[in-house]
Amino acid sequence: MQWGSIAPHFDGSGRSGDVDPEEGSIPAESLAAILEYCPTDQDVTYAVWAGFGSWADRGGGHALLPGWGGRDYLLFEAPKAPIMTWPGMDPLWPQSANLIWPQDHSWCIATEIDWDSTLIAGPSAVTQAILDDERLESFEVDYGDDLSWYGDRINPLPDWLRARR
Repeated sequence: MQWGSIAPHFDGSGRSGDVDPEEGSIPAESLAAILEYCPTDQDVTYAVWAGFGSWADRGGGHALLPGWGGRDYLLFEAPKAPIMTWPGMDPLWPQSANLIWPQDHSWCIATEIDWDSTLIAGPSAVTQAILDDERLESFEVDYGDDLSWYGDRINPLPDWLRARR
């Protein structure tokens, strides 16, 4: 199911930080819980979208990972932690990295900029621990699953979303 189909107050025009899930950022508490299961003793790579618009100097000379469709990311190396502020970014709001991975590439956490979902890929022991953690709302997704507003297969589309088709 998707938030737009189950939240009667939501009309697709904007989100309330007090009620609606964030887009493009995972809350620090949820990220901390996920990172508990992601093994590494070394620094990890954090990729933060360069287009958030609050960069004082586009990341202060940090490496740039070119992405597809305007999704360029600034790269940071730091210890594994739920980091929510970044060098060169004006602290308008807490912002998680959009991608996080260890040096051995054994797992990856991905929070899409325009969606309210975070995807985790990794060994089955990591993903199963996350699925079993009661602090997290999690479920398995398959390659072909639709995470867009139109992907809700349980609830009917709200009028505002049907009108966009």
